[in-house]
Amino acid sequence: MVLISGGPRLTEVFGGGCGCQVTTEGELEDALQKAQAEPDTLAFIEVRLDRLDCSEHILRLGQIFQKAGKK
Repeated sequence: MVLISGGPRLTEVFGGGCGCQVTTEGELEDALQKAQAEPDTLAFIEVRLDRLDCSEHILRLGQIFQKAGKK
């Protein structure tokens, strides 16, 4: 399972599957349950967060990606 931007439209590109956009924790939980209930179906979930709404772990991951992009 991959969380990626553009989820709803990516199903068109890949010719099927399940795509949705979520903006709350509850919507994300529902989307993850739906994706897990259909393990043989491609699932794209676009998670829309406020720019500053992220955990310390996500901030560190962003720093890692930023450093990798500069190489």
